[in-house]
Amino acid sequence: MDDRLREFAQPGFNRAAFTESNFRRLTDDQIPSLVAELKENRQIASQALEKSVFTHYPEFINVSKEISRVESDMSILRNLLSSLGSDIARMQETTLDFQEGAYYAQAEDQAQSTPSDQQWLADAPSDLD
Repeated sequence: MDDRLREFAQPGFNRAAFTESNFRRLTDDQIPSLVAELKENRQIASQALEKSVFTHYPEFINVSKEISRVESDMSILRNLLSSLGSDIARMQETTLDFQEGAYYAQAEDQAQSTPSDQQWLADAPSDLD
């Protein structure tokens, strides 16, 4: 960026104070040269902006695509977590009864005792809380 424009780019730039200090002392003869300088500065700023936009446009496109992919992944993750939560809730409402290599799901109000070596499977959903 041109050194003449750096002052305008400062975060604390006070345009009222700048205008007051620079334009109060101007004579009628100096105004046309000031207008020409302002037009030149506008052209310089416009060219700098255009160059910056064209330089960073491919990066902007890539970042936009990446944001879209991340949003899609987050939506999928949200759905999976919701599904997992409902599955865990269903598991907590169900007890398992193992008999001769087969298992039968029963509601808790009809729960039967589970063999101690397989009790961890019945307790796992409540341990997740």
